[in-house]
Amino acid sequence: MRARGLMCLGVCAVVGLGACGKKDKKSDRPPVTTSATLDGNARLEAAVLPKDYKISLAIDPASTRFEGEVAISVSVEASTRRIIMHAEDLDITRARVLLDGKQVGDIEVQLGEHGGLALNLSEQLSPGDYVISLGYEGDLDEIPTGLYRVKEKESWYAFTQFEPLEARQAFPCFDEPRFKTPYSMTISSPSALVVASNAPEVSAAPDAQRAGWTAHTFAPTKPLPTYLVAFTVGDFDVVEAPEGAIPGVPFRVLAPKGKGYLAKYALETTPKIVAALAEYFGQPYPFAKLDLVAVPNFAAGAMENVGLVTFRETLILLEDNATPSAKYSSLSVNAHEQAHMWFGNLVTPEWWNDLWLNESFATWMAARMVETLAPELEGDIRRQRGVRWTMDSDSLAQTRSIRQPIENGGDVYNAFDGITYSKGAAVLRMTESWLGRDAFRDGVRTFMKDNAYGSVTAPALMTALEGASKKPVSSMMASFIDQPGVPNVEVTLSCTDQGVASVALKQSRYLPKGSKAAQTGPWFIPICIKMMRGTEELVECVELTEPAGKFTLPGAGCPDFIYPNANEDGYYHWSLPASQMTALATTHSAQLTLREQLGLLNHLGALVDAQAILPDAYYSAALSLLAADNDHLLREGVSALSSMRTPARRESLQTEYGALLRKALRPHLDRLGVDVAPGESPTRASLRRSLLGLLGDEGQSVYVMSTAKSVVPAFLADPDDVEPYRAGWAIPLAATQGDAMMWQALVDALPRADKPSSRAVVVQALGNFRDPALLQKSLDLFMDERIRSSEFGSIFYPSFYEAALYEEVTWPWFTRNYEAIVAKLGEKSAPRLPGAGGGFCSAQGREKVQLFFASMGKLPEGSDRNLANTLEGIDRCAIEVAYITPSVVSILKGEKKGASGGVERK
Repeated sequence: MRARGLMCLGVCAVVGLGACGKKDKKSDRPPVTTSATLDGNARLEAAVLPKDYKISLAIDPASTRFEGEVAISVSVEASTRRIIMHAEDLDITRARVLLDGKQVGDIEVQLGEHGGLALNLSEQLSPGDYVISLGYEGDLDEIPTGLYRVKEKESWYAFTQFEPLEARQAFPCFDEPRFKTPYSMTISSPSALVVASNAPEVSAAPDAQRAGWTAHTFAPTKPLPTYLVAFTVGDFDVVEAPEGAIPGVPFRVLAPKGKGYLAKYALETTPKIVAALAEYFGQPYPFAKLDLVAVPNFAAGAMENVGLVTFRETLILLEDNATPSAKYSSLSVNAHEQAHMWFGNLVTPEWWNDLWLNESFATWMAARMVETLAPELEGDIRRQRGVRWTMDSDSLAQTRSIRQPIENGGDVYNAFDGITYSKGAAVLRMTESWLGRDAFRDGVRTFMKDNAYGSVTAPALMTALEGASKKPVSSMMASFIDQPGVPNVEVTLSCTDQGVASVALKQSRYLPKGSKAAQTGPWFIPICIKMMRGTEELVECVELTEPAGKFTLPGAGCPDFIYPNANEDGYYHWSLPASQMTALATTHSAQLTLREQLGLLNHLGALVDAQAILPDAYYSAALSLLAADNDHLLREGVSALSSMRTPARRESLQTEYGALLRKALRPHLDRLGVDVAPGESPTRASLRRSLLGLLGDEGQSVYVMSTAKSVVPAFLADPDDVEPYRAGWAIPLAATQGDAMMWQALVDALPRADKPSSRAVVVQALGNFRDPALLQKSLDLFMDERIRSSEFGSIFYPSFYEAALYEEVTWPWFTRNYEAIVAKLGEKSAPRLPGAGGGFCSAQGREKVQLFFASMGKLPEGSDRNLANTLEGIDRCAIEVAYITPSVVSILKGEKKGASGGVERK
């Protein structure tokens, strides 16, 4: 323990916290020991149960230290002389256990790993009610976890990020989600600053112990888990919504000073989101107020703290002419966080293995809200396009199950991944489709009503859904949430001479070529088969619960075709004989829904990865999409073309590749133009950016690159004055051919980029330089204060698509600076850092990654799974590139023989 001798907190809103205005004497501090067996990542016993917290804090964001006092009312369930709880990197300056206001014995404070804290008492505590009273001090640093600070221009701000295990960095507590209690908060800070917390402020009075400070007292909250407690201090613009925007709920946006004018979109859309959610859940917003807070340096995208939702600035501070994609992201992420007010905040999982009850539902609900409130944004289709990525991740040997047993702290962090969010959402969509929308909604409403302000496990939801639908929900959902992997359903259509049609279904785990993953299953798969006979469309739904089954299809006569996952509502891969797959992609494509057309390409790609079909079939289907007039299908075709990049470079066919890109894509760019149109969909805007990126870079388009470079002078003169969409594609693209003068000008522009969107453009451009020396300098910027920790990915990941640059510059920089990177991102980021090796696509690269992390000795908990996934990803990349290369070479050499695309129109 470090003895600091700082003044104790001036506002004693909590009975029993000791006298104010006195300095803690070193002799008053409790004795402190350490224990090698006390681990804060181990689950707490229920021997001591918290009933409520009263917390007082003194915070000046300009300072590197803060002070606090906490009084926790607890119920001791069995006689004990030891209370185990949590406190991480806090100096305990006073420790008492009180019974009826009187201290019980003396206390020894014992500290363990991962924030383990034990209070060892000299006297036995009998069962009953007590108060744990602790005074403490802590560091206020700039790592964006726990309670931390951020400098924006000349002002300092304090923010919190407690999910999943960081509340213990701000106050001693029982830091597990099952322990839900009310919180009463008093925060003292310099009087000029705005202070906000979970609940409405009820009073503000001068701090008697600190001249120029004010003590802000907040109403008690509803029962919350520790990870949802939140507060912030800073020189904010406070933008109030009109009274009644959310009936009965005060609503406002807190933005760093000078940025409040960018809150208009969030102020307009949030009340609509809340109203739609309240209607769906059948009950109003369940808390007393709502603040949205823009955070300049934020490791997460957003955080659903009750009444004080925090976001990266780019998500809620938008210009009037913000890009369509920026508006989609804002609406979708905000809907996700507001959905948490019911899923996760009103009803909370008892432990992190049921995190999916939070995140899967919020992800699924966000798509529903975008579909409901802004159908023109096509949120449902955008989610469908992401299913392929989710299934790729779910086919890794070390993939998690959705409901993964949590064995250590590293596993808690690993639970916040695409499996929990995206796979979980896909399984919920399948469940809703199987049960019917009304039955699913009714089950959710019952679940919310029965468990309001409580903690639950997965069976509570399944019981509610079963009650509403009368279907075996537990059996079906358990097969998807409790085991990893994607089912693959082999479908065979048979027709008799009498016109009776049937399908034989055979399920197994989908595995790409070379996978060492174990076979799992069987799954309980609701399968809906679409069939067409002439103009008649029928859908037959069956339940495949065994490894194989055969089902008779309704109607007379053999179908013209079947599609084995109607509207792609099911979470499974499927395959038909090759001739039937090809016919779906060509002859019958127009009779498929858009979701089905996108899903078909997903399944064809999966068959290529499994080497079950030749790549030619996939590329033929994908390239045919370039004749489509649907933006989503065109994007799939563009994505397929981009997958040719690595084979083209390895086979020295860049010239031919560029010619193919110009010939295939330039007509679409001519049709769309280079600038966003009023009212344009996010999909069209994203499609155009993909076209511009491929044409300007791999396509060697003089027109696109010269247009990009023409934007640079105006942007460097005033980064905030260039239309966001044009800046967003042009500046990073121009940087790929940028020189030292442009690099320095971008660095000089960084402090002048006041809008979150323009700053993001500058940082992304710095990561896009292809000159090795300049990229090295960009990476080195991360080591100083000019680049925030949350911007690491924008600097680091662009070179993943440039194999030589990645191997020559990026990976060596990462290995040299590994410890400094961990220090800036925070030690709890370390388990995810093996993903930095994912830029390799060869056996030699795999060896480099494996040897580097082996040289680090014992890795942080949770690293092993991520390292294994990265190594497998490298293996899969190498296998895939080898397999598709002959097809790519054939396509490009055919282009060389017959193409006239080498000369570009101006």
